[in-house]
Amino acid sequence: MCNIVSLGLWHCAMLKTQGFL
Repeated sequence: MCNIVSLGLWHCAMLKTQGFL
């Protein structure tokens, strides 16, 4: 899951780009 508080927006976007979400 993408948790903005824990990971940060940049990390969330990076995960989406890599297809983890």
